[in-house]
Amino acid sequence: MFTRSKSILKNIGWVKSDSGCDVRIFQSINDIPEREWSRINSKGNFFTSHSFLSTFEQTAPVELQCVYVLVRHDNAVVGAYIFQIIHLTPEVLSLILQPLSGAGKIVSGLTEWLSKCKEQKGMRVLISGNNFISGEHGVIAAEEFPLVKMFRLFPKVVQLIIEKFADPVKVSLVLAKDYYADKEIRPDSVLKSKRYYCFKVEPEMIVHIDPEWETYADYEKAMSKKYRNRSRSVQKKSCVLEVKDLTADEIFAHRYDIFSLYMAVHSNARFRLAALTPEYFVQMKRDFPAEFALSIYTLDGKIVAFRSGFVNGEEYEAHFIGLDYTLNRDKCLYQRILYDFVNDAIQNRSSQLLLGRTAAEIKSTVGAVPHDLECYMRHRNSISNHIISPFIDYLKPVQWIQRKPFGTEE
Repeated sequence: MFTRSKSILKNIGWVKSDSGCDVRIFQSINDIPEREWSRINSKGNFFTSHSFLSTFEQTAPVELQCVYVLVRHDNAVVGAYIFQIIHLTPEVLSLILQPLSGAGKIVSGLTEWLSKCKEQKGMRVLISGNNFISGEHGVIAAEEFPLVKMFRLFPKVVQLIIEKFADPVKVSLVLAKDYYADKEIRPDSVLKSKRYYCFKVEPEMIVHIDPEWETYADYEKAMSKKYRNRSRSVQKKSCVLEVKDLTADEIFAHRYDIFSLYMAVHSNARFRLAALTPEYFVQMKRDFPAEFALSIYTLDGKIVAFRSGFVNGEEYEAHFIGLDYTLNRDKCLYQRILYDFVNDAIQNRSSQLLLGRTAAEIKSTVGAVPHDLECYMRHRNSISNHIISPFIDYLKPVQWIQRKPFGTEE
């Protein structure tokens, strides 16, 4: 078992709110009965399931604390909030803000603010959802309880967590992440009225899998000639790679090589708050042998890339990858991984493949289309507007060209 961070929240029972609901904070999913949690996880989302959250807690980085809040109405639990609190040291904050400073985004106040953070031993970010997975994974509700009521209660729940915070390093920033912009029910009006900034981030890229695709060859046939040739070219250039699906024991044996490749990609990201641990992939495979898959790519006996993914109901979720960037161009590592994700979704008879954010244009070459995501951010007095505003601006989507491999040839 893995060492977890110390308790950071005061232990309290049920607290009444003026909305007619009671709420209670928990520091571990294992303190909540699995049967009760499963009843309110009405949509059956794997990433908000009791079992996944339990495994995630075991392998989470030490700077991350999981927090759960149950909502009770008429003596019945009707919903829950899933939070993560991440402690950012002054050194990590400097790395996060470095791109903004280097680009001249923050004109003044940065040095003074970082100095203040150093005196206060950094800052903490309260995240609604999962920092490591894109999508709506922060609020769940029983079928009989309207989701909109959960959004109305959200600001008060956040305030309760902040008030009961026992650690001297306070929460300075609240982030509610990854709500689909085209959904009818979302927290937009509620959070805006409570001074949350609403901003778009890079879209979720989703490939809709045609039910008639039974093999990868069927997928290729659906493409225009240009993109079919592109797929075959990538397969030819990468044919020297050996690909193998790993068991939990094999992942354990190669965990440090896999983690090194993961960190190569993680370090290259535009924005990052925390990194996974080497044990994460091992434990996910041990606990979810059918739902989780990890495959390695080897060249002359050396691991040069990997991909991982989850089956989430009818969806296939492309999870973390890793690759040796020095070989990426010659061996088409990244493009090959994307095509293999499509094949994974086809073989699992999934209705769609979620490829996550970032690298939208190259993901569109394999058939992914964008779905806009919105985040909501609120800062406390310790973060000034002249820092948070350019930070939000930095996170906005970059311009890119949508490719259409199933349309007419470009």
